[in-house]
Amino acid sequence: MEPKQFLTDSQLQELKKCVENVRLGNNILFASSVLFVSQNCAQLPRIHYVNIKCPQLFDYLLTVSDEVRYLRRSKRLSIGTGAYIASRYGALLAAILAIPAVHDLNLDRVNTVVRVVPIVASETIIAARTWVIWGRSRTILWTLVIFSLLFAIPALIIIGKNVATSRVHPLITPELVDLCSATFGDIPGAFIVPYLLTILYEIGEAYLDLLVGHTMMDNPSNSHTLLVIVSHCTGEKENTKDHKITVVEYSVERWRRIFYVHATFICHKHRCHTAT
Repeated sequence: MEPKQFLTDSQLQELKKCVENVRLGNNILFASSVLFVSQNCAQLPRIHYVNIKCPQLFDYLLTVSDEVRYLRRSKRLSIGTGAYIASRYGALLAAILAIPAVHDLNLDRVNTVVRVVPIVASETIIAARTWVIWGRSRTILWTLVIFSLLFAIPALIIIGKNVATSRVHPLITPELVDLCSATFGDIPGAFIVPYLLTILYEIGEAYLDLLVGHTMMDNPSNSHTLLVIVSHCTGEKENTKDHKITVVEYSVERWRRIFYVHATFICHKHRCHTAT
């Protein structure tokens, strides 16, 4: 019979901190995701992240039939359709990969790469929307391309370096690695950089959208054009009564995305693995 192993006071403090970080990360992730849980989700077993990911998966199921019809109507795979598929179903795959309660290093690496793909695709779509709102201006196009490369290249280098060198680190003792651990690479402190770059990039695009919206609304002859452009980008009907409401709704959606990126950063910062 193996002797029982007791934790010291310092190890108990580390375990307490680990559990608190997991709860904080889960709460932030839930608050920044779809705040609607179906009754079926509540009946699922409480495996790793299932209570967090279930609302997101349920949200996908609500629109999957419309998405299939939309994709079937597309005669060919365009850049926009490809970006839509990557952003929509890449995020779905990442959500599924995060459900299993298995701390597998290769799975964590794959999930990190899978999560990057929809982010890049969605940012491409939003950049295209900003370009269209500015009347397909060549100046805005090159501005977006240059800033996208300046923000994307450092972020991808850091993510790639961390993925290539990632390993499981025990947060208490090596013997208790299954009880509380975290996965990170050789430069764990640099993970903040991709999130900050994404937030700054989103703020810049949101500013461009608000700037052109304010400029066009000052000119009554441009108000209908702005309504059509924003309605196309947000999916609203063209006969919306209040043009300003449509612009405000689009702006709110942009700032909601910025909040989600910031919340995901905090969640990443406080994410640990525990044997719960």
